Amino acid sequence: MNLHIVNLLPVALPLTDPVLKFFIILVIILFAPILLNRLKIPHLLGLIIAGAFIGPYGFNLVARDSGIVLSGT
Repeated sequence: MNLHIVNLLPVALPLTDPVLKFFIILVIILFAPILLNRLKIPHLLGLIIAGAFIGPYGFNLVARDSGIVLSGT
């Protein structure tokens, strides 16, 4: 019985599952300041850079849709 994590979680980019999108954004908001504090980078600048990496012009993990726009207001 071969169980692979790839078979359990079918993931396509950009992510469409709203719970997974929220989880990724939450992880970045929680852990980016901890990492950036060690690198002596201002937290706000790091969050902007992290958002650029996961956005449609970076790694395209999270597409801009109504859920993302609504959570940003």
